[in-house]
Amino acid sequence: MFKLSLNENEINFKDLEVKIYKLVCEEACKIIAQILMEIDDMLLEKRDKKEYRCKGKKHTNIKTIMGTVEFDKRIYEHINSEGKKEYVYLLDEYLKMDTIGHISKKLMVEYK
Repeated sequence: MFKLSLNENEINFKDLEVKIYKLVCEEACKIIAQILMEIDDMLLEKRDKKEYRCKGKKHTNIKTIMGTVEFDKRIYEHINSEGKKEYVYLLDEYLKMDTIGHISKKLMVEYK
C-alpha cells in the first residue's frame, strides 16, 4: 500500500483520507471490471449460439463515481425480427447498462 514513517514528512489526516479514498476507488474499479468480464464469459457460454454469433471483444470504459472502469466485452452478430443483421452487447442487455455514452447515470446525477 504505502509506507508510513515518523522520520519523514509529516502526514495529516486530510492527506491520509485522500490517499485511502483514492486507493479504495482504484480497487473498486478493478473489482467491477473483473466482475463485468466474468459475467461476459458466462453469457458467452449460456447464449443461444444459433442466434448470437460472437464477433470478438472490444476494449471499452465507463466513467463511474469511483473512477474509470476499463474492461473488454464481447460483441455479437444477431439477425433482428426484420431479418436485418445487427450487433449487440449481451453484457449491456443483461445488466441493463444505465449509461449515457461512456458515463454512468449515477455519475451524471452526482454532477448535477
